[in-house]
Order: sequence, then structure tokens, then C-alpha cells
Amino acid sequence: MKTSGTTPDDPTRVRNVVFPGWDDGVEIAELRAARDWLKSFVRDDWNIRVKKIRMELARLAADPKSTSTFSFRDDSANWYLYLTETYVERPQETEPHQCARILPVVQALGRNIERLRLVAGVDRRLDRLFADPHASADAVLFELLVAACYARAGAKVEMLSEASTAKTPDLAVTDQASTFFVECKRLAPRSQRDIQESQKWVQLWRPLREELVRRRLAVVLAVDFRADLLTLPEDFLVARMARFLPLLTRPGTIIDDPDLSVGIRFVNIEMLRHTFAEERYIKCGSAAEQELIAGVYLPALGWSSAIVGQTGSFGASENPLNSYWNSVEFASGAYWTCSHERSVSVKARDVRKRLSEATAQLPAGSPGVIHIGVECLDTPSTQDIRLSRIDETMAKFDFGTKDVRAVFCHFLQPSLPPDKNWDFIETVVPFRRHPDWPRNSMLTTVPADAPKDHG
Repeated sequence: MKTSGTTPDDPTRVRNVVFPGWDDGVEIAELRAARDWLKSFVRDDWNIRVKKIRMELARLAADPKSTSTFSFRDDSANWYLYLTETYVERPQETEPHQCARILPVVQALGRNIERLRLVAGVDRRLDRLFADPHASADAVLFELLVAACYARAGAKVEMLSEASTAKTPDLAVTDQASTFFVECKRLAPRSQRDIQESQKWVQLWRPLREELVRRRLAVVLAVDFRADLLTLPEDFLVARMARFLPLLTRPGTIIDDPDLSVGIRFVNIEMLRHTFAEERYIKCGSAAEQELIAGVYLPALGWSSAIVGQTGSFGASENPLNSYWNSVEFASGAYWTCSHERSVSVKARDVRKRLSEATAQLPAGSPGVIHIGVECLDTPSTQDIRLSRIDETMAKFDFGTKDVRAVFCHFLQPSLPPDKNWDFIETVVPFRRHPDWPRNSMLTTVPADAPKDHG
């Protein structure tokens, strides 16, 4: 890949090409409100934190073992705040895939900010979040938005302090002179297995990518590992493909056996070159880039590409996220997944552990409610298995002596279409509802009156 200078620094043009729906209206106003509120809990110099994040971005960009998207498992609160600020003020420097996950949540905070300011204990919770780099921003933000659900219904909400000697719930909610307690749990967005498979894929893809570039084979592969991906040697994919590469002349399935399936289609490289030349400022690593090369955007599958071309940035910037294609000479890519039984089983995580933990947090002798947030980033088959497991768990789970009136599972599904800022679908499934439980909306992130593909 060759890099060429800078592109015209036109803020309006930047916003329109990086995020097609970017508009300085309600969305940005809500994000700004949340940004300013969250930033008030950063007790040290924010510019120092920004510098650290940019240094880490540069390190990740230079690391050949890193995956294709940038994210931070530690110090997630500052990373989320950084993404919000860059989207609002400098969208050319942000990461669209991460924004699709995070900004709908931050926007929901901004939408509910006046209610949240009235929740007792919220300042203490946010102070602790930004003081501890190992704290989970996903968990705390989920608690805040659950609190906002009850506040919208007219209830008085308090975020409770953690006790050092006893387990305590997250919220105390008083509604119509009765008080009940709420415990919130948020599954990590990716399982450890998913992270390990992504890292393994990078090792398998690297030698094949080099061979595709060397031979100038402009193809898109559809790779399904039917063997356990984590057990394969690093040269497995390129070795299996080696005898086919000199013979590729037409699309179709070239490998179909118990260990591996590989299909190919050819990239119209002349059309691709023309498109990238005409539609300049396509962000490197974006959904638009992916769709142009592959001809289709499949967010539930893994994706990697090999591109040779000229890039530039908007304005003078060393931020690796401020990188756009000026022209493309060659491109190939691969969608990948692992359908091995163990892979699917491990990634289809149940909520039993979180449900057990939440039940233990609720006090005996008082009504309780549990909210569990589940981020859905897997293939449809994996999600189907997870839903089946959750149904079975809810039907058989023993709450013991705890008076659990309801369990709400919030299935959160972010995606990044090539032509939109994001899509975000939230589906709330209630379990074990008490007959007299109030039926107010339990949507945390998506407005109750929003269409299903809100974003």
C-alpha cells in the first residue's frame, strides 16, 4: 500500500462521505450532551488521555498480528468518550465499526440525560467508572439506561453503592409507594473463543494474502473452517489453496471436504479502479470498502482484504483512522467463518452464569427484577442456538427464595450498513413476568417509537 499526502480538508465533505447520514441535528445534539456530561467525570487532563489513545492506535496499526478493527478492552470508558468526541467534532478520525456499537448507546444517554441527572448515586457510579481503567463501560452504561427506563415511567430510581461485606443490587426503584430492587448484567460483546479465532484467522490469512498480491489474483473467497480453527497450523489455508491458485479461471467452489470449504468469485478490477477513482474518500477498512470489493456486505462474517493503492488523509494527521483511498490498483478479500461444532457451541453463550450472579445480588424478602444485555454479533445459526439455550435456562432456573418478579433479556444488534451511520436493533424478551408487573417499555437504547432498523 502506498500513501499519498492529504486530501482537501472540507469538513462538510468529510462528514458526508465518512458518515452518509451525518447531520448536525438531534442525533449530534444528543451525542454532544452525553459527551459533555461524561467528560465532566474525567478528573485528570483529557488531552493526556487522548494522546494515550492515539499512541495505542498507532501501535495497533503497526502490529501485523492485530485484527482489522480497532478497539480497547481496557480503559473502555475513555475509548467510548474518545469515539463520541471524534464523531461529533472530527468524524474523519473515528472508527465506524466501533461507532456502530457504541454511539447508539451514548446517544440514548443524551436522550435521557435530564432524567439521569435526577437519579441518586449516578455521579458516584460514573466517577468510579472513569477512575478505574479496568471497569466495564458496557456494564455501567447498561445500568444507566435501565435506570432511565424506570425513570421514564415515573419511578424514583437510586443507584446503590457496592457494599464491601455483602452483595447488593444495582438499583432501588420506588413506584406507587412500593420499592423493588434491580440487578443488571451485561455479557461481553465477544467471547474469548471469538477473539482467539480472529487472532488465528490473521495468522492463516497472512501467507495467503501475500500470495494473492504476488500473483495479482483479484478474487473474493468464502472460507468456512469445518475443522476446529484453533487447532490448524498457520500454513493450513495457503497450503490447501496452493495447487488451485495457478488454475483459477471461473467462480465456484474449489474446496469442499470435512475440514474446509472455499468458494471464489472474481473481482472486476477495472470497474473497481474506476469506482474508487470516481467515489473518492472511501475510508480504509470501512463497510463501503468491503462492499465495493466483495460485491456484498455480510456483517455477521469475518472479513479481511488485500489492497494495493494510494491513500491520503483529511488534513495533516498522524491518526491511522484518518486514512482514505485516493485510488486502488488491486484488491482481493475473504469472508470467513468457523462452523465446527465446538466453535459454534462455545460462542453461543448462555446467560445462566449471569442469571445466577444477578439472583445472588438481589436481597431476600423483597421483590426483584433482573435485566441482562446480550450483544448479538454472531452468525444467525449461532444466535439460534443461544436463544434456544436461554429459553431452556429460563424455563428450568431455580430462583430459590428470591422473589424475582421478571427477567428481561435485551438482545442488542448493532450493524454498519455501507450507506448509513449505523443500524441498531434492540429486542426485549421478558421471562417470568409477574401478572401485575407494569407494562411500560423496557427498551434501553432504541426509542420506543423507533422503526426496527433505527440508526
